[in-house]
Amino acid sequence: VRNSGPINSGKRLTDGYDFFANHRHKSKAGEIELEASWTQVRTFEQENFPGAGLINYLGYYWPSGSALGNYGFPEWKGSLNASWRKGRYSAGLGYNYVDGYKEQGNANKPIPSYATTDVRLGYMLPWLEAQLLVGVNNVSDKQVPFISTSFENQYDRAIGDIRGRVYFVELSKRF
Repeated sequence: VRNSGPINSGKRLTDGYDFFANHRHKSKAGEIELEASWTQVRTFEQENFPGAGLINYLGYYWPSGSALGNYGFPEWKGSLNASWRKGRYSAGLGYNYVDGYKEQGNANKPIPSYATTDVRLGYMLPWLEAQLLVGVNNVSDKQVPFISTSFENQYDRAIGDIRGRVYFVELSKRF
């Protein structure tokens, strides 16, 4: 018996585009920053093992048993963010989007696109010089799409949070 070491999965072929934009504007009303981050995957093909032939993963959620199982591969994914800061005060608004795709292990059932909005308000505490943030992720309490073949909880953990709307308080200090 000869130990040949670990064997990697087969070939992977992928291509796409990543778009990033950032703009800051300072005025008497404060500093405004706009950010965009968007990805388009044009191809995502993978062999389950060397020599098996390429399988198109793009546009599908793949259940357990595939080389890249329990994960969805939407064509589009992105976020837009706007923030404002003046003196000790700050605020932000974010939009997150994941394109719809199909559930491979369930007769290619369509999984709808998923979008959420997040908000936050901040204040720099003068006696601590620490940033206090309060906010809400997924303001509209949008539920992640149901995926019957998902290994755990019947949703794709890569695109959303099963908890729905989440309130948070954060205190951070730089040293």
